[in-house]
Amino acid sequence: MTQQCNLRCSYCAYSGLYHNRQHNSQKMNFETAKKAIDFFVQRTAESHYLRLGFYGGEPLLEFDLIKKCVAYIKD
Repeated sequence: MTQQCNLRCSYCAYSGLYHNRQHNSQKMNFETAKKAIDFFVQRTAESHYLRLGFYGGEPLLEFDLIKKCVAYIKD
């Protein structure tokens, strides 16, 4: 959802352990989120039960985006 976070957990992909990932102000837009959701749903069409998690930085910094995504998923 975002690369913003006030923590620097050692297990996080944005902790600086990877040369191409650092904490910054980037965040996902709704169009990208919809594409990711569609990709997921299309490839799990035979599943009876799906779970989708929100992560990345501190996802609740993008709570409005999460709510839009949940509404999109329900539709």
